[in-house]
This record gives sequence, C-alpha cells and structure tokens, in this order.
Amino acid sequence: MTIPARVVAFAAASALCTLARLPSAFAADTDPPTIVHTAVIEAAPGAPLKILADITDESEIFEPKVHYRLVGSRDYLTMSMMRSAGATFSATIPDTAVTGDLEYFIEAYDAQGNGPSRFGSEKAPQRVRVVTAPPPPKVTVVEAVTPKTDWATPATATQESQQPFRPPLYAAGIAVGAGAVAGAIGSYFGTRVLDARVNLDDSRSAATGATTCFAIAGVAGAVAAGLLIWHFVPRGEGKTETAPEFAIGPQSIAVRGTF
Repeated sequence: MTIPARVVAFAAASALCTLARLPSAFAADTDPPTIVHTAVIEAAPGAPLKILADITDESEIFEPKVHYRLVGSRDYLTMSMMRSAGATFSATIPDTAVTGDLEYFIEAYDAQGNGPSRFGSEKAPQRVRVVTAPPPPKVTVVEAVTPKTDWATPATATQESQQPFRPPLYAAGIAVGAGAVAGAIGSYFGTRVLDARVNLDDSRSAATGATTCFAIAGVAGAVAAGLLIWHFVPRGEGKTETAPEFAIGPQSIAVRGTF
C-alpha cells in the first residue's frame, strides 16, 4: 500500500511544529507571584484583625506572610498566611496585638524562589487606624412629679405693707357722730338742769345756758374724737396691713382677713 505524498508531508509538518513548541512548554517559571489585596484601614480595639489576599502564580505559592507592628514600634512580627479557598490566603492578627494603630505588609514567593512580591513594604507599610467607638450618649430621664395638694392645710396668700396706716372714713364718722350725740345730750340735760336750779325765764339767761351746754358738748365731742383717733392711729408708728387670705378646700372656700 502506497502512502500518498500529501499525507506524508502533513505528518512531517506536524512533527516539526511539535518539536518547535517543546522548549516553551518546558521553560522555567521566572515571574514572582501576583498579590491582589484590599487594604484594611480601620479596626476595632481588642478584636482579631483578619488579613485576606489573593495570591497567584504559575508555580506553587510558597508560605506567604504578613508582617505587622504597632505604630511607633521598630520591629515587625511575622505570621504565615494559610490557604482558605482557591487562591485566597488569610492570616489573623490576634486581639492582644490590636491595642493601637497598626502597620502591616504582605510578602510572597513562589516554589521556584521567585519574589518577593509585596503589598506595601517594610518602609512604606499599610496603616490601620484602630478606632475606639464613642460611648453611647447619656439619656437623662426626667420624671414628671405631680404636686401633692394637702386639703387639710388651706393654701393662703398674705400680702404685707409697711405704709403708715391712715384713719379710715368710718373712724372720722364715728368721731363726728359721737360729738353730735354728746352735744345733743349735753344741751338737753344742761338746759333742764339750769332751768330747774336757776329758774331762767328770760331769753338772755336761756341763751347763756344753751351756750354753756353747747360748750360742754363740744368739749365732750372733741375728747371723744381725740380718743378715737388716738386708738386707731398710734402717733409715730406704722401698721402692717395683711391682705385677705383665701383657702380653697374640696368642698368649701374660706376667706378671712381685714376688709
């Protein structure tokens, strides 16, 4: 059986192409790993801090690490990152180390020794601000207090005045009335007494007796008025006035005071 020349040529070309690709198929890996990481910028104090990164390479990844320290510290602490799923690696900084602001960077090699690949660096690390949550605002509870009303003790309102006391009109009226009554009584009884003892018949004697009686009555009225005024208004002293007091109870209203 003769093989067609066309088939022989095609087989030879295919073999040549395969031999041409052999050097690239067995070429050594010289590229460092690729790190994809979302930077952590804030953390809570006293809580573990988890660092995640996707690290890929043609070769196997060899022990990626996280280097971290407190801000202001000189030396870094190192933690190995473990594969969590696919190309994702993770490491958790312990809560005892999260006491203040942190700095960190990620470093990775592949199994061929290529690297290191870094996210951040020793001199330019990623900074994490440890935020202390503000305390909750204080809530002031205002209790409504209902005033208690003691009906047994009446509520009073007292108003005092230190103005000098002035004699009321009824005091002057009493003085005038007392003088008039005293004058009338004096005139009547004086005329009777004088007529009985002296037997005054002429008008001149009657006029003299009436004048004497009116004089006596006037003196009596003046004395009465003076006594009343002296009683109500002590000389040189003031008097405190008390306003009326009001007491309101459950069934009655009491009012007391000077009117």
